[in-house]
Amino acid sequence: MTPVKKTKKAEVKAEEIKTEAVAAEEAAKETVKKTARKAKEETKKVADKAKEETKKVADKAKEETKKVAASTKKAADKAKEETKKATTKVRTAAKKAVAPTSSVTIEYLGRQFSSTAIVEQAIAAYKENHKNAIETIDVYVKPEENVAYYVVNGEGSDDFKIGL
Repeated sequence: MTPVKKTKKAEVKAEEIKTEAVAAEEAAKETVKKTARKAKEETKKVADKAKEETKKVADKAKEETKKVAASTKKAADKAKEETKKATTKVRTAAKKAVAPTSSVTIEYLGRQFSSTAIVEQAIAAYKENHKNAIETIDVYVKPEENVAYYVVNGEGSDDFKIGL
């Protein structure tokens, strides 16, 4: 064999190998493309499924939130009603609470004077001569003079007196 024939065979062989390599490279590229497409499709499927599951969980959470909100509103309304009832009971009890009864009796030189009777007499005496409403009345008792002076609504006069 001559060196030219060997070179020719080697070139042909190299060309075949090169063609096979190009074909293998093309096949590899195609396989990579197919694998990438499949991976992309699988990723999309997984993402869609995850999205769907997330939506289901979100919807369920939304429903639970609505239930909790409704329950909380009911509890708040019930608490408000209970508070109203308790407030009414306290107010009623406060109205029923009565101040203790009291009386003042003045004793002077063997005589007794009831403070209630003196105040009633002062009111009656004022009403005989005046039409104004009585908002306040202050009574000053002077047993040594046997009289009581009174001041009505902050106004007084020497005429505002009653005999004991």
